[in-house]
Amino acid sequence: MVGELFAIDGQTPMPYEPTLAVQDAMRAAVWRGEMGKMLLLEHSPVYTLGVRSRKTELSEEMVAAATGKPANVVRIRRGGQITYHGPGQLVGYLLVDLRQHGGSAKCFMHALEQVVMDATASVTGIVAGRNADHPGVWVGGRKIAAIGVSFSKHVSMHGFALNVDNSDGQLDNAFGAIVPCGINDPGLAVASLDDLVAAEPAATAAVAAAGRPLKDALRSALVHAVAGEFNLELRDSLGPLAESHRGDGAGLAAALCHRFSPPPA
Repeated sequence: MVGELFAIDGQTPMPYEPTLAVQDAMRAAVWRGEMGKMLLLEHSPVYTLGVRSRKTELSEEMVAAATGKPANVVRIRRGGQITYHGPGQLVGYLLVDLRQHGGSAKCFMHALEQVVMDATASVTGIVAGRNADHPGVWVGGRKIAAIGVSFSKHVSMHGFALNVDNSDGQLDNAFGAIVPCGINDPGLAVASLDDLVAAEPAATAAVAAAGRPLKDALRSALVHAVAGEFNLELRDSLGPLAESHRGDGAGLAAALCHRFSPPPA
């Protein structure tokens, strides 16, 4: 089964709300019978509140006071509570017809978790797993990836966010402003893969052997894992849009929305 891949590198951070509009447009295209699609990108700093979050849980003023940096706060329709997206994370959105990929929301969630586990192991050798009480991908009590999805008319939306690069404590600082995903257990914490790799000589050697930065190696590994787990032949479909909108995430989002606009009646 063929799918379209839109892999956007970190030089073009994508603002969240325009990217949400891209997902809406892509999902509508899948409803119309187009092939499934995968978006892989990094976001500009944003906190997203899922359907289980309280309306008063966070504001942009609270974020600025807690972190010293600006970030958007957006309420969305995915499952779960509050989380953070921003530079240093690889975020994957998969828009496919659930009836062609396992048929149940639980199977789909498990498949996304498996994608992250497989990619992590292939690049670093670190064996990640699941937590029976909390969705996501874990290494012991440390959560390296969040999973949040929604479904409408059998088509998925949203996906996973893998913490990769905690340079200068950027992810620690961002997550410190919230209770990530509502998990208040002092024995559990958010972690970034680069920190885990640095603490494991074997993982450090594995990443060095890959011959490229951790984030680049993981980007390729995630695409490969999605293709295997969902039986998709993912074809690069971003093409010249990547260069013509380099550094302009809002412009790239607008171009993608236009691309997936419904044909004239």
